[in-house]
Amino acid sequence: MENMNICVLLTSVGGLVAPGIIENLRRIPEVSRIVGVDASSDAIGFFMVDKSYVVPRGDENGYMDVLWSIIKAESVNLIIPASDEEVLTLSSHFNKKFRKSWIRYAGIKTVKGNKVILYPCWY
Repeated sequence: MENMNICVLLTSVGGLVAPGIIENLRRIPEVSRIVGVDASSDAIGFFMVDKSYVVPRGDENGYMDVLWSIIKAESVNLIIPASDEEVLTLSSHFNKKFRKSWIRYAGIKTVKGNKVILYPCWY
């Protein structure tokens, strides 16, 4: 089997569930890097990820622009939004504004999981 190197972007790494998600992602051999983002500069998950970024809140203007620049810079393969606001913002932008351009240029598609929406990104 071919060795896969998946870069995962986890949002809201300051949330209560972030440490558990990060620990479980570390157990997956195909996950080579974890990028964490949060609106707070002292998010606990920043100490557990490979690269961290402070971003606007998921419901603030500019969130998608900042997130998209991180996705491109870090070659993210999978986005796991961990807050309701970010799920809504990502879904809204994916389905309306970015659907055609994201699919065409980044190949992102939606996979609905159990209360989490995962966004695979293929370049």
